[in-house]
Parts: sequence; C-alpha cells; structure tokens
Amino acid sequence: MFLKKLAPILLISLTLLSTACEENQQQLADAEGTHLNQLILGKDDRVKAYNHPSRLGRSTGLIQSRHKSGRISTCTGTILNDSYVLTAAHCVIDSQTKKPKLDIFFIPRTLYKNQMPFGRFPVNKVYIPKTYLNFDSSTFRSTQYDMALVKFHKNKKGENLREKTGAGIGFWGLRRLTNPNVTTIGYPGDKPSWTPYRQENCRIFEFDDYMYSSTCDVYQGQSGSALVAYSKKYKQSFIHGVHASDSSEKQLNLVTKITATRERVMANIMNGDLDSALNDEETWVELKAYVSLGVNVIVENACTNRRTFYGAIVYQETNGKTVHRATTIKPGHSINLGLVPNKQFKLGLKIKGGGQISFTDKRATVAYRYRSYGTIDFFDYKVSSTSDLRFVINNCY
Repeated sequence: MFLKKLAPILLISLTLLSTACEENQQQLADAEGTHLNQLILGKDDRVKAYNHPSRLGRSTGLIQSRHKSGRISTCTGTILNDSYVLTAAHCVIDSQTKKPKLDIFFIPRTLYKNQMPFGRFPVNKVYIPKTYLNFDSSTFRSTQYDMALVKFHKNKKGENLREKTGAGIGFWGLRRLTNPNVTTIGYPGDKPSWTPYRQENCRIFEFDDYMYSSTCDVYQGQSGSALVAYSKKYKQSFIHGVHASDSSEKQLNLVTKITATRERVMANIMNGDLDSALNDEETWVELKAYVSLGVNVIVENACTNRRTFYGAIVYQETNGKTVHRATTIKPGHSINLGLVPNKQFKLGLKIKGGGQISFTDKRATVAYRYRSYGTIDFFDYKVSSTSDLRFVINNCY
C-alpha cells in the first residue's frame, strides 16, 4: 500500500549525496610539502577484509565522532582489552577546541554500508600525550605525539568490548625494530562506505624516536589503524604504532610509534594505575568525553521479499545547516542515515523501481525529488530517545 495523498508538497531537485562521512582528517605540513593522510604508494595493495579471522581482524573497528560544528568524521581503532581502544589522537581530539570530539562511538567490525554486527560503544575517557595539545594538528611535529588510548563504556546490555566481540590484541614498544613486515586493517574513505580493507607484508622503518615511516597504502578514514608485526619469539602479533599522516613529497606514510615509555604508560592506564601512568617520562593527560543527546537514525532492510529500497533523511546540524542524505539500502543491510543533534528530522523510504514504503501511520509533509531516486515522500519525527533510533522495515510491497 502506498500513500496517495500528501500535505503541501515541495518538489526540489537534488543530486545524490554520498553517505561516506570521512573528513580530511589531518593536514600536516613541513618545509618540503603537504601531508594529506591519503597516500597510495604505487599499486593499491589493499583488499577487502570482511570478517577477517585474524586477531587484528577481530579487534578492528570504526570510530565515529562529531565536531562542534556538527561535521561527522570516521577513523579506525583497535581493541586492546575489555574497555580500551587504540587510535590516533586527531581522530578523537577536535583541532579547534583541543578537547575530545562529541559523540565518539566505537563500532567493532562494522561492515559495508553501516552494518553493526556488535553494536556501538559510547566513549568514556580519552588519554593522549600532553605534548600533542601544544601543536597545531596541521603541523608535522604533531605526528610524533598523535596517539590516543580511548576508554569506552559498556553497551546497553552491560557487555564490555571483549565480552561482546571476543577481541583484543597486544602492543609492544620496541627499542629496536626486529620485523619490518606489518599488516594493517582500516576503513578508507576511497572505498565503499564503512568497508574494512587490509594490507599485508607492507613495511615500516625507523624515522625518528617517535615515528616510523611506512610503505602501507593509506587514505582518509584509515587514521588510527594499527600496524601489526608477528613475533617469532612470542608466536603472536603485536601493535607497534598507528597510522597518523603522510608526506607526499617524500612518498611515505608516517606512523606514530609505540615507544617503550608509551607501552608502559598505556599498560598502567589499562591497569588502573593512573598515578604512575600520568606522571611518567612522557606526560599523558586524561580528558573526560561524553555522548550528547543526539539520536542516530538507523534503517534496517528486513524485507521478506528481498527488495532493495532507498532511505533518505533531512535534519539540521547544530550550526543550522540543513543536511539532505539519501542512499540505497540492500536486503539484510542496516544504514545509519545520520546523527541528528536536536532529535527532529524528516524520514522517507521508497522501493527501488516502485513506490513509497508505508512504514508509518503519519501523513507525509513534504516530498523531495532526487536525481537518482525520483520523488521520495518525507514524514516528520520528533523523538525523546537518545543514542539509537532503529527502523526495521519488513514489508516492501
């Protein structure tokens, strides 16, 4: 059944808007060139990593956050234990305010088009080297300290990261690099939205006391992804650093190194010995973070007839800017259409090649005409819930 009557209709021609949220996360510059964190070195050697069975594959997830301006960004993080995830500092610190970004979530092993098989975990605290705050994040020097240990709350069911995913991987602050062959998994913005990609047998080299250089291919969204090397001595893999920036002039990607001091600091933080951790040779700081009262609007295609449909949302950012977002939702897929700060939005769903989906008893208040999807009817919502609002669509006729 499709709606035939509409309240006053507004038809607006819109081009397709991408659902990929990756920002230009880090722009680093030195005397020799600009650093854009998106350097592919020769042939692109990254391959899809759906449900990669390795410990790194099980432990990798997407970090989603929101700037004070309302802009959404994504990075990569790696589960270390029950509560802690390792990433780059610029993934969780707002470059303008020098404080943690808003609405930081960790989404373990997220898959193509925002599927979240293990749900999401809200941020609790952020730990970073204090010196990172002394530099503009657009400078080369900041990369030496571009590392963050992020503590996340349990999910709504009271499960921690390891209980929910069975994941976790060790880290090692080497005094001398023994195995330069590394593997990395991340969420690059030049690939399909929220799709993990891995690269094996790329290499890292000593750059200075705080950084490695890397031959691994990197693009926006892969910031914070771990570089893992196998130890024959211990017969397991360890993280040695995280992707942070690149140098197009020097044709290399730069990795913030886990030094011996940082290994000790991180271990003490995770063990709850904050007095030792925050007063070590390299001073780290604890920053309280929080999740705001915004709501994530998630639509799941559970149609029994396996039909593909379009999902579209309209809402206002905190800066007053109106966001229009539309995308295709395939059978069995869930899409996070947007994080709505004021919890008021318009939502529309339409069958591919068909009509409007009657997912609500509300009357449509407006219709937008999209170049790729045709006309979609929209329905007004104002909710009181926070975090996630999920629409499960079963009937697509």
